[in-house]
Amino acid sequence: MDDTETTSNRDSRITFRATPAQHSELFERAGQLQLSPSDYIRLQVLGPVNLRRVPCLSAIQEQSYLLKSVSDNLNRTVKLAHAANKVGSLDADHLSAILAEVETTKAHLAQHLAAVKQALGRAH
Repeated sequence: MDDTETTSNRDSRITFRATPAQHSELFERAGQLQLSPSDYIRLQVLGPVNLRRVPCLSAIQEQSYLLKSVSDNLNRTVKLAHAANKVGSLDADHLSAILAEVETTKAHLAQHLAAVKQALGRAH
């Protein structure tokens, strides 16, 4: 497909059959990304080629902000661990608490990454 195509020359139609459940799912997923069903199908089949707008940009921006917050928390945790180690107060209990915080942060990062991928239409 030529990347120079615009939305103004989309005059070819494609029709397909779906069950009522599939129809509902399609409209629900398109709605979650604030896309028309046609744009959602185009995104899934062709990728982000000639979409009228970026899918759910506000959701992507929100997830980016949350990812930065989680990253800041992880950075703060690591700095505290280094400071505790320098003064000799880093023991097994502190290390376990830090590891638990890192694992929690890792889980949050995975959730936010999944949300960003969904907003981009790469995951279901």
